[in-house]
Amino acid sequence: MNLILVMVSLLLMNVPGIVLFHKFKTRNSTLSGYLSINRELIFGILVWHYIFVMGSIMFDIARFSVLLWFNIFGVLSGGILLWELFSIFRIWSWSTFRAKDSTRYTHSWTINLRFSQEAFFYGMVVVFGLLLIVYIALGSFFQPILTNWDAVAVYLPVAKSILLTGSMRGDTLYAPGDMAKMPPLVPLMYAWIMFWSSSTIAVRFISITYLLLDVLIIYETGKLLVKNRYGGMVASILYLAMPSTQYLFIKEGLYLEPALTFYLMASIYGTLLLFRTADACNKNKEESKHSNLMQMIILFTAISLGLSALTKEMGIVLGFLIVGAFTMLITRTRWLFTLVAYFPLIAYYLLYAKPLLPLMEEFSNVRILLIVKFSILIMFLIISFTLSILSFRKIHLRVRFNEIALLLIPLLFSSLYYINNFVSFGVITSHYLDVEDVSQKMLESYGLVYHYNPTVSIGSYCAFDKAFLSFFGGGMILPALLLGLFKTFKEKENEMIFISLYLIFSLCIWSLYFQCPYKGQDYRFLYYLNLPMLLLSVYGIFATFNKYPADRITNALVTAIVVAINLAAVWFLFINGLVAPTMTLLDLSFREPSITDVAVLAIPWLLFDSIKEKIFSRPYRKIKKILLIVCFLFLIMMSSYLIGSQISFVKNWLNKVDPNEINAANVISPYYDAWIEVADYYKTEITDNYTTLSYGMEVLRYFINKPFLNIQYKDILIKVAPDLLDNNLTNSIRNLYEKKVKYILLPKNPDDILKYYAQRSPLLGSLYTGYNRDLFLSYNFTTFVIEDNMTPYPGKVYSVDIKNKRIVENNQSISYYHDSFDSLKGWNIYGSNRTSLEIYDYIDGPFSIRINGTGNSPSGIYKYILPPSGNFYLSVWVKVEAEPTADEIGLYFYTPGSDTLRLVVAFDGDSHIEVRNYVQGENRKFIGNYSFYEWYNICVDFNDQEGKASVWVFNSQGRLISSIKNLNVSNDRASRTSNGKLLIYSGIKFIGSSLWDNLTVYEKKILFYGIPGFRVSILDAEGNLLLNNADYNWSGKMELNLTDQMPTSCKIMVYIPTYTVQIKKEFTTYILFEINKTT
Repeated sequence: MNLILVMVSLLLMNVPGIVLFHKFKTRNSTLSGYLSINRELIFGILVWHYIFVMGSIMFDIARFSVLLWFNIFGVLSGGILLWELFSIFRIWSWSTFRAKDSTRYTHSWTINLRFSQEAFFYGMVVVFGLLLIVYIALGSFFQPILTNWDAVAVYLPVAKSILLTGSMRGDTLYAPGDMAKMPPLVPLMYAWIMFWSSSTIAVRFISITYLLLDVLIIYETGKLLVKNRYGGMVASILYLAMPSTQYLFIKEGLYLEPALTFYLMASIYGTLLLFRTADACNKNKEESKHSNLMQMIILFTAISLGLSALTKEMGIVLGFLIVGAFTMLITRTRWLFTLVAYFPLIAYYLLYAKPLLPLMEEFSNVRILLIVKFSILIMFLIISFTLSILSFRKIHLRVRFNEIALLLIPLLFSSLYYINNFVSFGVITSHYLDVEDVSQKMLESYGLVYHYNPTVSIGSYCAFDKAFLSFFGGGMILPALLLGLFKTFKEKENEMIFISLYLIFSLCIWSLYFQCPYKGQDYRFLYYLNLPMLLLSVYGIFATFNKYPADRITNALVTAIVVAINLAAVWFLFINGLVAPTMTLLDLSFREPSITDVAVLAIPWLLFDSIKEKIFSRPYRKIKKILLIVCFLFLIMMSSYLIGSQISFVKNWLNKVDPNEINAANVISPYYDAWIEVADYYKTEITDNYTTLSYGMEVLRYFINKPFLNIQYKDILIKVAPDLLDNNLTNSIRNLYEKKVKYILLPKNPDDILKYYAQRSPLLGSLYTGYNRDLFLSYNFTTFVIEDNMTPYPGKVYSVDIKNKRIVENNQSISYYHDSFDSLKGWNIYGSNRTSLEIYDYIDGPFSIRINGTGNSPSGIYKYILPPSGNFYLSVWVKVEAEPTADEIGLYFYTPGSDTLRLVVAFDGDSHIEVRNYVQGENRKFIGNYSFYEWYNICVDFNDQEGKASVWVFNSQGRLISSIKNLNVSNDRASRTSNGKLLIYSGIKFIGSSLWDNLTVYEKKILFYGIPGFRVSILDAEGNLLLNNADYNWSGKMELNLTDQMPTSCKIMVYIPTYTVQIKKEFTTYILFEINKTT
């Protein structure tokens, strides 16, 4: 019953428009001889789709229920169909009882079948094309619907929401209003079919319907270009045979591209009719310039353009190509074509580049990416402008105001949707919605687990298809494409110049794809190149063969290429084992489509037309017969394969694989085993709600309902870039963990973009660098270094003698002596490696102190005692020498009379100078095998009256490196005295968590600084717990007050967090890492 309702809904959506248009044609003598049955179908369906979509939009704008319009539209469509059925029945009745006059009532629906001599040749081609359609249809039905994840996450929920609310803005599944900000046509189609049937398989019929409509419009376009029905047939078969077409409809048939193809190609077809009609009007001066035919073509083009604009934003951008052509026909100004056509594309480029700008400073490949994309755009603009100026023949289309209105009114109605969005929400369109909260229960309402187990996978067929067709393509499509371009520029036919510009426009759209300069293998974007390339190829084949039938040189060249390519195909396919290295070299793995799938694909039945046109002369008859046999063998082989695979589909349909189970055993597909395998593991093994940082696994969050951050998306990459780019791996891992990122899911074989990320990100680079180890990565926190041979580790016990104020370990004194706070004389700091600091004071007189960090000699302290009041200015020259892995050194500014660190002027091994407010736990790591040597002038200005302090840092050339101004120090004035209170001191700040540098003991207080998670416990001599930081609000700082009853000797237990990244699970093509935290 559900299947019957689905068929009824599709009939009501398409057939009434055909019936009305046919009635209109029979009453118009001008159109009666012009419109074929195919044009009737196309024009009628377009008009009825437009009425449906615009009615839904107008009802929504008027705040009426869209479901009310669905009912009205259904009743109206049903009434038209019943009227037509009644007419057919009435005519049949009259023809029965009045046989003599039956010819008077012969119904106008007639199809004349005329068999020609070529019927035998092209019959097999048609059969093979039908087999391709059936295979694509079955593949789309049996492929798990979850592979259409954009539709699952956006289009289907929007359609469901229309049914639940009766509104295109009362979204129940997303934030209110978001649904109204995206092109509405495809969700409305899904809502219509859901309105009639609750079957989970119903929505899949939409993509198959559009497949048939796409084939029909491409057939008519090819036929129009070469003025030959066989040209349309070849164009349709080429379209079906291209792997990018098959991939799109089988795996992502619920996306927007199938619908966009039909409406966009219909508008291009209308534009070509305008060129053809305008040319005829210019040649035939007696023909009316304002005929019903011209009006119908303009209206048809406008309706198609309006529907494409409501399907996807790309339809708006491509639509200006058609508007530019119409402007050129009216004004006879050829340069205006490029201006009108490409201005929106430039704006679209700029909008696309805007989110990438924050990444330009961090990722060098992003800078290259934008340069490449805009270079491509500029190059294409120059080519397009040259073509439009030099190639278009001047023709003039004389139109009246009402005919211009026929173009503008449908576009105006379509624009009402976007105008209403701008008025209501302040945006024109927002295609991408937030899908973080999509739940498994909601997904199941769309039959998202409906699938069967095909024994012959889609991937294996596409590999077989590509293996054969790419070789024929090398010998036929590339020469045909080049011949088509050559013929176009030589003959200057306006229709083909327009198609050539459409190809350039499509290349611009393809180049806009984020990864195209590095990875041009996304079939959905390659699909945009299919249409103009196949039209140019068909034009090249037919135009050349018809014009030069006896050119022996051309024939010999084409014959030689075809024979050579076919011999190569046999060699590579049937002697595979002998040439495996060569196959690897040529990248014949057939795992992913590439740009060559569009550029070099051809089919052997193109030879049929060359045989029909007798392009081979007598000396080549034997070769012709051989090629004919090869073509038939190929067709028989491919047809047998397709029939066998479809039998397998039917067999599995009868077996009824349980639709409630998705696992690696249920779906055999080399392209989707990866996510199914990972999903099974997540469902059984990952029970927490931590986030996964992934690359290329966006589909998982729709199925397993876990939070995922996919760094393929620019907005996500911007959010996590600071963590991924941190040179301190410990910081990077800790920051991710604190953001609830516990898992990292990466492919074993990174693509070019991920390789760039890995080169820029120390964390990702380390994961791929250590791939051959069992433990991928294990980074413990580097604590501190006092001496090269002494590094405390987690769990060590240290004791503090409060009376003597010295630190001992296991009753043995260590070389870190800390005197009283108000007198730092004799404070010895040992530097690691070889770092030195020299300070020269040029205000109070020549004075210098040298701090040597040789690892075995003490360094020193330079302090400046402030006067009780008054302004203060200090200028010192600092000479810094450091070698690889040296510690960070600098000047530290404290609040007088307290332990509050206010400012840091820091120097590190990258010769980076930074003046900053002090932030605990901020570490830097030295990179590279080098040392630096520099002088810096540090100036400090203290204004006592205003309570402000400022710091400037100049390099040896006098250039300002960094500064901080007007720091409020008014609260420090009261505590400032002349008896040894410290404002400025210089010392060595150790990298890592720097425990000892952050431990200050004075009087009866102990002050700890550390990173979050840094745990400290104080025990007495017997091991009894006295205090621990769990009793305090820990924010990186902890102050413990020692009471009089506390023993003079106690132990401090320090727990330092340790973060490790280890392999949790290794899958077939992916590997899952887990971040663990221990103390």
